[in-house]
Amino acid sequence: MDLSENEAIGEEAFNSISKNGLSVDDFSYKSAGVAGYFEKIRNGSKAENFIPGSRVLYSVESAETWCPKSSKQKEIILPLVESRLLPLLSSAFELYEKRIPGAMPER
Repeated sequence: MDLSENEAIGEEAFNSISKNGLSVDDFSYKSAGVAGYFEKIRNGSKAENFIPGSRVLYSVESAETWCPKSSKQKEIILPLVESRLLPLLSSAFELYEKRIPGAMPER
């Protein structure tokens, strides 16, 4: 996996997040969730660190999982996830699978 491609995906995700007045803390599980995954790839972690955990894998299923149920930012987060962040996450998964075929955990 070309780390620069993943870094670009992470950077793009964070640019979208910050342009909407959001931070990692506005998302479910904060840095332990999908926003933290983008942060990890943005910072150029080792390829082995791109293995998505169960929270990240589960987040592909529904935009609703990206924000806490009681979030006051839900009206901002959900459209952002559906229009921008989910496609970026899918791109990150595709890059990971290209680099290490068969290593992607099942969703």
